[in-house]
Amino acid sequence: MFCIGIDIVGLVTFPKLSLLVIYNRIFIEQYQRITTFILMGILLAWTIGGSVAGALMCRPLEHFWNKDIPGHCVDIKALYSYSGIPNIFVDFVMLVLPVPTLWKLQASREVKTGLFITLATGSIGFVTAIIRTTVFLRHDPNVDITWVSSTLLIWTIIEPGCYVLASSLLCLRPLIKSSIGKLLLFYKNRRASLHTLVTPLGWSRKSFDMPSPEIKVPLVGQIDDVVAYPLSIYHGRNMNKHRTQYDDEQSMVISQHGL
Repeated sequence: MFCIGIDIVGLVTFPKLSLLVIYNRIFIEQYQRITTFILMGILLAWTIGGSVAGALMCRPLEHFWNKDIPGHCVDIKALYSYSGIPNIFVDFVMLVLPVPTLWKLQASREVKTGLFITLATGSIGFVTAIIRTTVFLRHDPNVDITWVSSTLLIWTIIEPGCYVLASSLLCLRPLIKSSIGKLLLFYKNRRASLHTLVTPLGWSRKSFDMPSPEIKVPLVGQIDDVVAYPLSIYHGRNMNKHRTQYDDEQSMVISQHGL
């Protein structure tokens, strides 16, 4: 619990700063760029103040986990609870700030929808920040720190993870789009391959749909033509029967033309 007050500010601030740097490169409106720099300043001030307050909340520091040592601490519940309010305010402004730019963007509806979804996913961090602040307001770590800290630590770990995910989505969007395209292509090819499945006899399904070859008889006057007849492939014991029939037909044609 002692490390929460020091670590949480850095874990939350740096992913947001990376997003604000991206905002500063994208936005061209002056009010948006000024707002971006103001948010950066608020985050840096909140990080420095939260780290110093977390490191000096008890004098001596050992009094935080060992009450037998004489000393005093600030209101730990108020420090952990209300320190998240500036964080929630920054999240809300960062969520609303890109909306006018996306609304005026000259792009297709699909591109706009994809960008809105990508930025809306960043609201997960905004929601987790509200939940974490609510959990800290409902639980008092001074009562039973061993029992209460499990719930508090869960949301303290989830919140920075959501910010890291939200800050990475803009870079991961091309990768996700490419992966989905390859997955759809694989599924399409797999469905096409179902039409050529091999049967237990070793014949493909397409071979059953192919018409049997026809025997062509040469026209009268085409005596000098070389007549060739395609052999049909038969399976099992009928092979010799059809081969004999083919030889008889060939002999009849040759005798008719005097060859």
